[in-house]
Amino acid sequence: MRRVTGTIVATAVITLTSWAAPPADAHAANAYCDAVAAGQQVRADLSQGLQSGDPAQMTSALEKAKAATQKILAAAPPDIKPAWQAQVEGIGAVEKAIADAIQSQGDPAKIKQAQQDINTARQKITTASAQGEADLAKRCQ
Repeated sequence: MRRVTGTIVATAVITLTSWAAPPADAHAANAYCDAVAAGQQVRADLSQGLQSGDPAQMTSALEKAKAATQKILAAAPPDIKPAWQAQVEGIGAVEKAIADAIQSQGDPAKIKQAQQDINTARQKITTASAQGEADLAKRCQ
């Protein structure tokens, strides 16, 4: 089961751990930049937690990543909030898909559905991450 779960999340790990350097131009941007900087370590921990194959570590890492991303969302300028909201939703979808895979008890149909759900979430996160990266490059150094 660990191998299946590891396979399911492998592609999500890469997407969930890519953030650019924190921004630094105006006062409002500083709070945004600080939230992004604080989230970088959480993202690194997420990768390790997902790769562990341990359901408890995976769940904890996803919860922390979602909380950090929600903090960034709260501090984000209005024009980039949709990208961060999409990342929050994507992390939530990965979290649910992993829980579903763990609870599937090896049912191939349920595992396949979990893989599809993670792929859908990965696409959403990839698009949102690209938007976030472009925005961070403008606002951050």
